[in-house]
Amino acid sequence: MLLENLENNAILIVPNSIKEKILLEINNSSKLINVKFMSLDELKKKYYFDYTTESIFFIMKKYNYNYDFACNIIDDLYYVELTDYENDKLNLLVKIKNDLIANNLLIFDDIFKFNIKNKAIYVYGYDYINKFEQKLLKNVGAKIIQAKTNNYTHDIYKFETITEEIEFLANKICEYLLNGTAIKNLKIIKPSSEYLPIINRTFKMFNIPINITNDYLFSLKISQDFLNMLDSNINTTLENLKNTIDQNDELALIEYNQIVKICNKYNWCNNFKDIKDLLIAELKMTKIEIPKLNNSIELVELENNYFNDDDIVFLIGFNQANYPKFYKDDDFISDKLKKILGIDSTTEKNEASYKTLIKNIQNIKNLYISYKLQSPFNTYYKSPIIDDLNLKIIKYEPREVHYSILNDKLKLAKELDNYLKYGEKSNDLGVLLNTYKIIDYKTYDNQYSKINEDIFRKYLNNKLSLSYSSINNFYRCGFRYYVENILKLQISNNEFNLFIGNLFHYILAMMYNANFDFEKCFEEYCQNNYKVTTSKEKFFINKLKKELIFIIDVIKEQDKYTTFDNYLFEEVVKIDLSKDNYDITFKGIIDKVMYKKDNETLISIIDYKTGNPDLNLNNIIYGLDMQLCIYAYLSSKMKKFANPKLVGIYLQKILNGNFNIEKNKEYLDIRKESLKLQGYSTNDEKILKQFDTTYMDSKLIKSLKIGNNGFYAYSKIFDQAMLNSLLKIVDNNINQARDKILNREFFINPKKIGIKNLVGCENCKYRELCFMMEENIINLKEYKKLEFLKDDAYELN
Repeated sequence: MLLENLENNAILIVPNSIKEKILLEINNSSKLINVKFMSLDELKKKYYFDYTTESIFFIMKKYNYNYDFACNIIDDLYYVELTDYENDKLNLLVKIKNDLIANNLLIFDDIFKFNIKNKAIYVYGYDYINKFEQKLLKNVGAKIIQAKTNNYTHDIYKFETITEEIEFLANKICEYLLNGTAIKNLKIIKPSSEYLPIINRTFKMFNIPINITNDYLFSLKISQDFLNMLDSNINTTLENLKNTIDQNDELALIEYNQIVKICNKYNWCNNFKDIKDLLIAELKMTKIEIPKLNNSIELVELENNYFNDDDIVFLIGFNQANYPKFYKDDDFISDKLKKILGIDSTTEKNEASYKTLIKNIQNIKNLYISYKLQSPFNTYYKSPIIDDLNLKIIKYEPREVHYSILNDKLKLAKELDNYLKYGEKSNDLGVLLNTYKIIDYKTYDNQYSKINEDIFRKYLNNKLSLSYSSINNFYRCGFRYYVENILKLQISNNEFNLFIGNLFHYILAMMYNANFDFEKCFEEYCQNNYKVTTSKEKFFINKLKKELIFIIDVIKEQDKYTTFDNYLFEEVVKIDLSKDNYDITFKGIIDKVMYKKDNETLISIIDYKTGNPDLNLNNIIYGLDMQLCIYAYLSSKMKKFANPKLVGIYLQKILNGNFNIEKNKEYLDIRKESLKLQGYSTNDEKILKQFDTTYMDSKLIKSLKIGNNGFYAYSKIFDQAMLNSLLKIVDNNINQARDKILNREFFINPKKIGIKNLVGCENCKYRELCFMMEENIINLKEYKKLEFLKDDAYELN
C-alpha cells in the first residue's frame, strides 16, 4: 500500500522505528524507487531551526538553568514567534530565542526550504500527529498516507508477581522456538525499566538470546576515570584515558569510543572543565553500547510501529502506571499558554494517548498482553483499558512443561522456603520435588573465590597503585579492599564536602606566599572549582570562610614558637614497588613539611585532618592505622633531602567541632587548643627545641610537657630505635600487602582487635555484599603500650 503511493525522488517522513522495515520492502519490491527518509523531528529542525550543545550551554550559563531544564526550554522555542506576548513566560522564551539568534546559536537551513518546494512529501507510520506537526506538514505540502487498520481482539493474562509474568514469557518463547517459529518474528514491546534485569536474568537461565542495554555510561569506571582526569584540553584527557585501558579489550574500546563521540559534540569548547556538568548529563543519558547478537529476541516500540501477521508480539507490564501514558499539566508552557499558542493541551494529549494505544493493540494479530499485581517492592493495578474494552482476563496457572532446569531448581528453593517458614504449599511444590530429588538447598558459601591470574593481570593492565587508605582497607578486610579499590564500587563522595577539603588545603598552602591575598585567593578557587547550587551550600561556604580565617591566624601565631622557616606543601612522594612485571607505585601526599637546614636537615611532617582521627599506634603491627607512621616512612624516602632527621609527625585537626569544654577556659582558648599539633615528637631535646621553642610546656604541640623527671607520661615521644622499628614494620606491611594483592587474596576476613573492636567492618559501606559470618572474623591480640616492639621477631597477620 505504501509503495503504490510513492513517487520517485520523494521525501518520506517516517518514524525511525519502521525505517528499516520500509527499506527492506523497497529492496524486495520490483518497483525501482528512490526516496529520502526523514523523521518528523528532523523535518521540524530542518524547516524551523536546529541547535547544538553550545546552544544548551549558553542557556545554562546565562539563565542559570540545569541541563534538563535548558533542553526543555530550547524545545519550547519552536512554539513561539518573535513577537510580544501578554505573558511573561512566553516573552522569556522569545528573549531566549533572540539571544540564541544574536549569538548565532540557532542553525537555519534556508536551502532546505528552497529544495523541497517542488518535492513530493509523504508521511507514513505515525500513530498521532499533533497540532504543531499538522501545521508544519501543511506548510511543506505533505500528504499523509494512512496505514491499514485492523480490529483484532485479545485476552489478557493476569499474574500475581512480576517473576511469574517473565517466566511465562520465557516459557512461551521457548515453546514457539521449538515449534519452528523464527526468532526474528518474536518481539517484546519495550517494558518499563524494572523488567529489564529480571528479563536478563530469566532469559539467561532459559538460554534465550536477547539484546538488552540497561546501564548507562556514567555507571562505568571508565567514565569516572574520564571525569577525574578531565583537563581543559580534551585531547590530553582522552589520551590519558586511552592509556588506562587494555587495547585488546573490545568492550573497553567501545566504551572509550562512546566517550570520544560525546566529546566530539563539544568541539566548540575551549575549556572542557567549564562543561563538566554537561558531560555528566550526557554520560547519564547515554546507554552502553554492547555488541548485538544477530539471532536474538528484539525489544521494539509499540508506538509508531507496525507488525506483520507472522510476528508474535508480547506486551508485558500492562498496568495502570504504564498504559496508557498519562500527561500532567506541569510543563513550562502550561495548558493555558498552549491554547494561546495553538498546540496540544494535556487533555488532548491524554485523549490521543488513550485512542492510539487501543488502535495499536487492535492492529496486532498475534499479541500476548499481561500484567502483574506485585513486584518485590511495589503493588500494581491493571490498566483501565482492560475494563473499558471488556477484555477477557485469564489467570495464570502453573505449566506442566518447563524449559529451564536451572529456573525450576531456583523456583523449588523458593517454594521450600515458603513451605518451611510459612506453611504455604503451592501446586508446583510436589511436582518440582519429584522431578528434582537433590538440589543445593539451604547451602551458601559467602567466601570470595580467587580470580584467575591472567584475568586479574589484564584487568589491572599490569599496573597497581597503592596508598595509605587502600592498604588500610586491605588490612581491615581483603574483600573490602577488593570491592572498593579493585572493582571501584565506591559509593560516591559528597562533592561539596570534597570541595571544602580541597579548598582548605589550597588556602593553607598559599598562605605562606609573600603576596598572599586571602579574599582574592578564596574567591578565585571557589569560582574555578565549584558551582554553588543551593542556599545551604552558600551558607556553609560563608561560615567556613570565617573559620578558615581563624585557622590561619592561629597557625601564624603557632609559627612564632618554631625556628623552622622552610616549607613544602602537597608534597607528592612516590615509591617504586614493581614486581612480577607489574608497574606498582606506592604514593603519598604530605600536606605540609616544615624543615630547617643547619649542620643537618631537620624535618617535621604535618597532615591536615577534619574530624577526630585516632593517634593510636598499637595497631600498626597488623597493618592498621599506620597513617602517622606512613608519613614518617614517606619522609625517609623523600629525594629532596639527604638523610633528614625526623623531629615529629603530627596531625592538625582543622574543622574539628568536637571540643572538650573545660571549666574556667574561654571558648576561644578551647578552639586554639584544638588546633595544636597532635602526634609524636622526638625525645632528643636538642633538636626538638628547634622545632618547638616552648616544648617544655608546649604551646605548639598538644600534650607535650617536661617536668623534673623528664617528659610527662602522657607526652607522645619516640627515640631513634623506636622510629627504626616502626619504619621496618611499615615497610614490611606495605610489601606484604602488595604481595597478597598480586596473589588475589581478597578474602572476607574482617579484623577484630581485642574483645569489642571489629575494625574490619567499621564504617564499611559494603556489608550488603559480603554476608559476613562469625567464622570469617580474624581475632587479633590487643596491644596498648606498643609491647610488640620489645620482640625482635614479630608476625604480621
